[in-house]
Amino acid sequence: MSPRQLPLVSSDSLAEAHPWLRPGFVAAVAILVYLNSLGNGFALDDVLIVVENPGLHGLSRAWELLLMPYWPGSDALDRGLYRPFTSLAFAVQWTLGGGSPLPFHLLNVLLHAGVSVVLYLLLRALVSPRGALVGAVVFAVHPVHVEAVANVVGQAELWSGLFVLAAATLYVHRGDAGLSARRGAAIAIAYGAAMFFKEHALVLPALLVLLDLASGRLRRSEDRRRWVPFAALLTGVAAQYLTLRWIVLGGSLSGRAAMDLPFLAIPRTRILTALSVWPEYARLLVFPLDLSAAYDPGTLLARESFSGIVVFGALLLALGFAATLAPRGWPGWGLGFAWFVLTVLPVSNLLLPVGTLLGERTLYLPSVAVGFWTAFAWERVMWKRSVLGRRAAAVALILVLLAFTWRVADRNPVWRDNATLFEVTLRDHPENFRAHWFQAVRTAEEGDTTASAEAWARARALFGSNSTFLTQYAIFQRSRGLTDEAAELVDEALRLRPASADAVLLLGLLDLDRGDTVRARLRVGELTVVGVPGRASTLSDSLALGRRESGGDFP
Repeated sequence: MSPRQLPLVSSDSLAEAHPWLRPGFVAAVAILVYLNSLGNGFALDDVLIVVENPGLHGLSRAWELLLMPYWPGSDALDRGLYRPFTSLAFAVQWTLGGGSPLPFHLLNVLLHAGVSVVLYLLLRALVSPRGALVGAVVFAVHPVHVEAVANVVGQAELWSGLFVLAAATLYVHRGDAGLSARRGAAIAIAYGAAMFFKEHALVLPALLVLLDLASGRLRRSEDRRRWVPFAALLTGVAAQYLTLRWIVLGGSLSGRAAMDLPFLAIPRTRILTALSVWPEYARLLVFPLDLSAAYDPGTLLARESFSGIVVFGALLLALGFAATLAPRGWPGWGLGFAWFVLTVLPVSNLLLPVGTLLGERTLYLPSVAVGFWTAFAWERVMWKRSVLGRRAAAVALILVLLAFTWRVADRNPVWRDNATLFEVTLRDHPENFRAHWFQAVRTAEEGDTTASAEAWARARALFGSNSTFLTQYAIFQRSRGLTDEAAELVDEALRLRPASADAVLLLGLLDLDRGDTVRARLRVGELTVVGVPGRASTLSDSLALGRRESGGDFP
């Protein structure tokens, strides 16, 4: 059924007299709730991608960053990520701050404020100024955004979200005269920038169609005619991005994204598992009290057959589509639900395997749907309810905003550093295998070998099919002199991921421990063949010096 047209809403007197009053309020709220994140350091992926990545510690190689994968290290191509603008932004911030985390966190807060303001401007084309204000403020304080804002690498979500919403706002505010060449070019530039910050921005053209559906413009023949050259322009931008991504990632668009979650490589298991995650999406959008840095096996499970949670997830998806197609589904529900589905699909494992089951920061752009739902719901209540109903809605809104603000302020410091993050994750989710993995690494670094061994064993019992985990566990066992146990673990890691350079290097070092220099030399050849000269040199140097390294991570 065709969606009902929602006419563009004109400004009220307050908006005309003070055009930046409401956007300024939205920005102030977004900044205030994240002020206590400015004291955070680097945590989790920040360490690998920024702190331990010398390629980002200056601008002398700035142009090279545009032709390099996002992840550093020997498995960069396997991880299949290409976000050159994000890498370049990190290099600039590292240089300006001399390695301090403050510039990163300050920019994250400002970017979130900018995204919230642009969302207000987008909503302003669909609802009244007050409705737009309510939707944007709820988005600004929503707790599911903490990981994206309070953690440095979440900046990719913020930049990409800013450019996607900016393009959408330019599009819906094009006026009755249609899309001018200048505005179309600006949208195309924003589209390209958004993709180069994070790949999920590819869905922008579909989002623009949704906005046309919500406003009724898609039914106008003149707008359909103007879409043809504009669509060709966006297609060309996307093709250029995908071509460059394919070249940089060595002839692949996604690498081996499921290498650490091998069950996602099985289509049936991947789809059933993805459906089982939808109840988590709903919970995080509606009742985001329980937040986590790790949604890994243990917290979320692989699903090889239909179960209650899989059926529930499928029902949620089906009911959402049914409500969208209902006569009164648009634009209030339909636009928000369709926006969520389109923006979450690239990270949902429904279409293609990705490197995680669920990440809160990946819900940053999809959660714009909450802004739509809130704004349209507010309009319905304010226009059609009694005075008592409007007052009750206002009280409910205030309570929600206070609860969300408290949760954000309480959660921000959790991302201060790895020690804090590991402690809270283990406390809140002791069933999560990665939480115990974190504890194993931390206690080993502190020299508590007994506690570390127990944590490694617990993590393996929860999920033992992660090649990176098994390789690190093998390094730990080798450091304790347990050569046979380490060899068993690294063999298992190589069965899961035969081309793992770290696992092959460790196997060569174990050969040296046993005095088998012939096999160790063969490992040098293997590392050379797979194109990891750094690992080959490490093993070759060990052979030349006759070393028997006691353990530790690889250089």
